[in-house]
Amino acid sequence: MQLDRAEEVRTRVEAVVSDGTLPANARDYGEQLLSRFGKPVRVVILGLPGSGKTQLLNMLVGRRLIPDGRSLPALEVIAGASWRTRAAREGDTTQSFDRLVTEGPELAGARLLTLEAPLAILERISLLEVAADDTVDSQWRAVETGAKHAEVLIWCTQVFTEVERMLWNHVPGALKDHAFLAVTKADELQRAGLLPQRLASMNSALAEEFCEILPVATLRALAALDDGENGQSAFAASGGRALRNAVLKHVEQGRRADLDTALLFLRRYETAGGGTGIPRLADATGSVADASVVSSGNWAFADQALNHLRDCANILAQLAPEGATDKYVKFLSACADALDGLSELLATQGSAAASTSFHDTLSEASEMLLLLRLEKGAGPAADAATLLLQVRRELEDELAG
Repeated sequence: MQLDRAEEVRTRVEAVVSDGTLPANARDYGEQLLSRFGKPVRVVILGLPGSGKTQLLNMLVGRRLIPDGRSLPALEVIAGASWRTRAAREGDTTQSFDRLVTEGPELAGARLLTLEAPLAILERISLLEVAADDTVDSQWRAVETGAKHAEVLIWCTQVFTEVERMLWNHVPGALKDHAFLAVTKADELQRAGLLPQRLASMNSALAEEFCEILPVATLRALAALDDGENGQSAFAASGGRALRNAVLKHVEQGRRADLDTALLFLRRYETAGGGTGIPRLADATGSVADASVVSSGNWAFADQALNHLRDCANILAQLAPEGATDKYVKFLSACADALDGLSELLATQGSAAASTSFHDTLSEASEMLLLLRLEKGAGPAADAATLLLQVRRELEDELAG
């Protein structure tokens, strides 16, 4: 998502929310959009003691912020203009240091350590590792705290024991849709001849619980990052690049969804004379026809799918509801027809036309739209349009390869 475009949209939403003419519920919704729009996505790292959480955090940041063997309280890493450390203690007292501090008497009694760092990746994500000992009660509190603060969650493990399964069962289902299982210390498992079987077993038992299950040799990945450009191939071989890219891709999809939602909010509430011109839904959806997007994949399916989305977008733009119940019904029905048409195209082209991931996305979107049609009204209509835009985004990623 282009930062200048996101900033423009955020400014326009702020103007609409602050002009004092919105209904109360619309103003509250706009404020909710602003509270999350453009901010780094909070990634929480969980797992049993010794599972490699801290080194995974280092790997995602791209440098060894936390040395090996440090016993720290809850740790968060956020963007900052300069290196800075804050140690929060009981009683809401905080001590600050204009440098990176990860050990020493300055941290005695700290319950939360916050590291601010001028690193580019922290403009996209912030990181939180929740501290816990090896007792189940402490682990349960860590999961509860982590789930409360997470937008994306990474669980570190080598085995995924029954205790981990029990803990994971308490994670909200909605958050599991944004969760990754990192099989850490993959190089040790590989040397022991356990990695292929372990991954197969986890994929069989846990595929529905996580977005992706990815192996990573974290220490090898960090060593590769220390080598800079010379270590890029080793970083890829360690699994570090695949995990980092998967998380960042997921984060970017979420930011795109926020942008889509904000554009739909503006379409409904921005005055005709305000802003710099709201793109019609047809324009936004039709943009995937750019030939640069269609760089790989099944060309026959791509051509038909893009034409189908463009045609449906023109219909939806004409049906955009203005308050009448029958218009909401027609709009939701047209959204359902758009997804049904894509499903039919996939069926006629065969399973090789798109990846399993896109098939699953389209199936889940169709099921969600069925529920939205049962609700009817303005909210479900807006959600349905957002859902179509998200499918469009997934198709863009599919075709860009």
